[in-house]
Amino acid sequence: MSNLTYVEKSKFEKLLGMESGYVLDFSNRTFAEFVRDSTGRDIYDSRYDYGSGSKANRLRAFWQKEENDVVGKLMSDLLDYSDATGPPEEVCRLIVARLLQKSSGPREDSGSQQKEQLSQQQRRSQVLRQLKEDFFQLAAEGDRNRAGLALEKLLNRLFEIFELRPRQPFRVVGEQIDGSFELESQV
Repeated sequence: MSNLTYVEKSKFEKLLGMESGYVLDFSNRTFAEFVRDSTGRDIYDSRYDYGSGSKANRLRAFWQKEENDVVGKLMSDLLDYSDATGPPEEVCRLIVARLLQKSSGPREDSGSQQKEQLSQQQRRSQVLRQLKEDFFQLAAEGDRNRAGLALEKLLNRLFEIFELRPRQPFRVVGEQIDGSFELESQV
């Protein structure tokens, strides 16, 4: 069972136009195909019978019956399918990210915290794109020693982004350690 909160469900319902009983512009057939392609589930299975049996009510039942990762996958695919843009979609994408993290409970973030989190995600994405570009440049570098040293620096920046507390390369007698990082108190 997913742990979508009432507020989160309301945001999705508004974004997907569910107040009418529909979900976006889907017909019964296309909605069934979409859900099957996304999750492997049959949205018209009797376990998703809820209320009137409309597409919106079936999606509500899906939220109640399925686990976070399955709900997160479907909602992510629905967001990709929709033409929606702007703040409502951004908030819904944060909800999807939470569901896909396999968190133990609903998030208690306020709107400003969610916006800050989105801003951080956007900055992280921008830095990751730059690191990817740098990596491809290193792959083309003719001087492999120089490329190797630059790769160490690139990896340290990557580890820093994910707060893995990287350590610089160092030498011990007869050996060089190119670097290390910390994960869950392990080096």
